[in-house]
Amino acid sequence: MRAAALALLLGLAPAGARAAAPAADKPAPPDPVTPAFVAAQMEPLRDALADPGASPARLSGEAASFFRGLQRETPSVHAPMREMARETVAGTPGTIDAILAEGRRRYDHYRLTTGAVPPADLAASASYARDLRAQGREGFDRKGELTPAEMGVFTYAKGSLEGGVVSINRLMAGVAALIGRAFAFSTLVHEATHALARAQGRLSPRAVVDGEVEAYRVEYEWLTVMDPSRERTATMYYSLRARSWAHPDDPVTKAALSYLEHLIRLRDTGGKTRELKAFVRDLGYEDGRDGKDGGVKAGATGATGPRA
Repeated sequence: MRAAALALLLGLAPAGARAAAPAADKPAPPDPVTPAFVAAQMEPLRDALADPGASPARLSGEAASFFRGLQRETPSVHAPMREMARETVAGTPGTIDAILAEGRRRYDHYRLTTGAVPPADLAASASYARDLRAQGREGFDRKGELTPAEMGVFTYAKGSLEGGVVSINRLMAGVAALIGRAFAFSTLVHEATHALARAQGRLSPRAVVDGEVEAYRVEYEWLTVMDPSRERTATMYYSLRARSWAHPDDPVTKAALSYLEHLIRLRDTGGKTRELKAFVRDLGYEDGRDGKDGGVKAGATGATGPRA
């Protein structure tokens, strides 16, 4: 009788002793193991621990009773489900204006939702990309001169800091339709960094590697803003992999997957100067020497993916 009363007091009695048993054809639901439930079970042990005169046997007995009591229960845990973030794709060819608009929207969304201030050089390059478009100095490569290994390029006259034009590979229109305009904005902000550096007198045809490190660092910063957790990159990668298996000969899918893999490798540099320099050199860039300008090595295919 005392044992039954003690068990009931500690809340360790069988479920049927605490509530009327339901019908035989409908088993009782398990008691949820909530923080309040655990706290109630712990009371006798807590009292024993607070008693200076409690013997070791009492402490051991109360502890054993507590853990045995929990093991008799069937936990009822409802873990919150959360899907990984996925990039929204329009499924229609991306235009320069649409890519720029999405870049601005995502930049503002990051500031408003995180309270963080993006790096100043990223803010400057993103703004300059829009300025270039407004001045008619940014658009698709109408002549189709860029290869699949060149997603964008900034060309300028050596003798002047004025002018210069950003050309984006026409393939980017299809790539943006598959991976989303925010990813495509990576190339626009990269080339805008070159254009801004030239306007400020910092872009040198000799120090090519340093110029690319600066542009890729800003591009890396953009990736951390548009996809802080890298979940969008991961889900997009496996989506494109599945598409490439279904359409192995589709050139746009191949280009989109190659471009995303290139961005993944860039993200893996962590934005660190040493890693970025190695990344840039793997792409085939080299500095000028012997009085000659630098550029991309002859025959370089871009070991880590498309340039820019």
